[in-house]
Amino acid sequence: IDRHEEALLNCEQALQMQQRLISGDHHHIANSLHETGVTHHHLEQHAEALSYHQQALPMRQRLFPGDHNDVACSLFNMGKTYYYLEQFEVALPMFQQSLQMQQRLVSGDHCDIASLLFNIGMTHIGLGQHEEALSIHQQALQMKQRLYSGDNADVARSLHNIGVAYYNLGRYEEAIYNLQHALQVQQRLFSGNHPDVILSLNNMGVTYDCLGRYNDALPMYQQVLQIRQQIFSGDHLDVATSLYDVGTTYYHLGRHEEARSMIQQALQMHQRLFSGDHHSVASSFNCLGSIYSNIDQHEEALSMHQQALQMRQRLFPGDHPNVALSLIQMG
Repeated sequence: IDRHEEALLNCEQALQMQQRLISGDHHHIANSLHETGVTHHHLEQHAEALSYHQQALPMRQRLFPGDHNDVACSLFNMGKTYYYLEQFEVALPMFQQSLQMQQRLVSGDHCDIASLLFNIGMTHIGLGQHEEALSIHQQALQMKQRLYSGDNADVARSLHNIGVAYYNLGRYEEAIYNLQHALQVQQRLFSGNHPDVILSLNNMGVTYDCLGRYNDALPMYQQVLQIRQQIFSGDHLDVATSLYDVGTTYYHLGRHEEARSMIQQALQMHQRLFSGDHHSVASSFNCLGSIYSNIDQHEEALSMHQQALQMRQRLFPGDHPNVALSLIQMG
């Protein structure tokens, strides 16, 4: 049995026993409600987690009027649960209330305050509020750099998120600077294949793409592909995405045979992963059509563009930019 599933069973049994033994509000019951919610979160059962946090928070507020660490913790975990449910507009005030309470409870720099700043920054990104996200992530970074000397994973994540905020603002050179810094710290911290390293490499590739620096983007995407192929045996969406990214970069560099090979592999994997129509399959057809056009194989190009268009018309009824793009390429 998975350790989180075992923990959930234990939490639920403890809660049921406490509710039989104790009537009314009690900190033991509030703690069990909270821990059960946290365990559901670890199991990625966010709707169930929310249900328990919604019971724990008001009980703690009744038990501890005014500022209290348990209340701040419940507000934080409610915010986190709403964040994972992509209800960013609800998550933000939860995080903000928790932050304000923690700042009244703790003087100076503290890891809990830095964590809240980090999560508020992430929520602003989810809301598309990139200027606000940048400002908050910069505050989180400065606090973490005061708290932790030397290389630190939390510092690297803040550097990465500052890079993402700059990217979202179209400030690509500043994005590269911060993503590179994050990657250097992560590579010193983590041996082997680590998700933080993969994410930084991939986002550097995406940012170089936006700058038209395809020679710089290519090794980033190639490293991500190599790592993902080591992690995932057989077909996997992340591998297919990396094959596509490497292929499109070869295409931009005019290396059409290498591009064709990569995109064909991506297409075949996408077709095995998705039954029926899918936007990734349509994109692979479309890209192959462009590659065939550039190597003067016009019949093959037409066939690919036709398949892309037909699939996009089924996926996106009515007006859609991807349908319009396919129509232009067919012309």
